[in-house]
Amino acid sequence: MSAPTTRPQWGGRVRALSRAVSVGLPSGVLAGLGAFLLSQPSLTPVAGTTLPLVLVALGGGFVPLLTDRLRRSVAAMLCAYATGIAVHLGAYVAPLWVLSYPPSARDLLLLRFLGEAPTVVFQYTLAFFAAYLLVVTISGYLSA
Repeated sequence: MSAPTTRPQWGGRVRALSRAVSVGLPSGVLAGLGAFLLSQPSLTPVAGTTLPLVLVALGGGFVPLLTDRLRRSVAAMLCAYATGIAVHLGAYVAPLWVLSYPPSARDLLLLRFLGEAPTVVFQYTLAFFAAYLLVVTISGYLSA
């Protein structure tokens, strides 16, 4: 008689987490770069805020399209949202370490940059979640 084989329960959780991260990271990077362009209109190749908001909406809209279940979609969406915020803040303060600033100036500018960076988060959140919920609603309607 052979011993029953049991799979450890954490294996399924690791697999689900890796699926959420593999969808959430690229979508979050796309949305975060869109948010950064939204905060820096001089870097946008075309005038206006349309292109950055489209990038943020694409980041939110791709998540339910790339997942097969709503539960996985929500986990990937949370990962993408957090990744987008981190990419936006990282891109906003990166010049302080890339360019040669003295440490005292870096400390002063870091406080200023971190004070200015969150001004786009409200627009980022609206565009990201609106696109996500629109795609979830349409896909739910079409699958019913």
